Amino acid sequence: MEKYTSGFLIAVEGIDGSGKTTLMRIIRDQLTSKGKDVFVLPSGGIKSSEIEAQLRKIVVAENSNITPNAETLIYFTSLAQKVDQYIIPALCKNRVVIVDRFSLSTFVFAHYMFKQERDFTNCILKFASQRITPDFTFLCDLDESVAYSRLVCRGKELSRREKQGIPLMKVMREGYVKEISNFSKQFQIIRTDRISIEEMGECISVLEQYIK
Repeated sequence: MEKYTSGFLIAVEGIDGSGKTTLMRIIRDQLTSKGKDVFVLPSGGIKSSEIEAQLRKIVVAENSNITPNAETLIYFTSLAQKVDQYIIPALCKNRVVIVDRFSLSTFVFAHYMFKQERDFTNCILKFASQRITPDFTFLCDLDESVAYSRLVCRGKELSRREKQGIPLMKVMREGYVKEISNFSKQFQIIRTDRISIEEMGECISVLEQYIK
């Protein structure tokens, strides 16, 4: 990430229901309280750009006839849009950027969920991410059955991917743990089903040695 070393990129990764949103809020609040200029990258929902919102509609639609190859490319497209529209401009302004899923998630989706070849996935990923590597990655890890129960308890209608349930979440979780060291300079795995919110705050104190 030589071109954008003025900023600091934090990726928060993990399966659905793993506590990413909570951890991102804690990171944002702690860094902001220390006077850091923090930008939390919009991800999904109404805060996304119109392009990302349209892409999301395609991949979560219940009656979508999209093929696995086409859906894989949509995930790459979404990453490329985030990098160009949000990440590079924010890093160039010397901001601390917190992103909900980045290159690790895109790789796990493509290789572990859609069974795309590793070399192909890595090649397209380099293009979509512009070879930007997170300065630090937090992986929210927990038992897949606990994560699934959290999704159900939210009371919202599950997306097409979420409806594939625990078996897919298990495959994805194993992929995250196995691949994280290949996608970040520094990283920490947090078992979010075993610690309190207060303890999450203590876990991210590791950032102090990297963000001055």
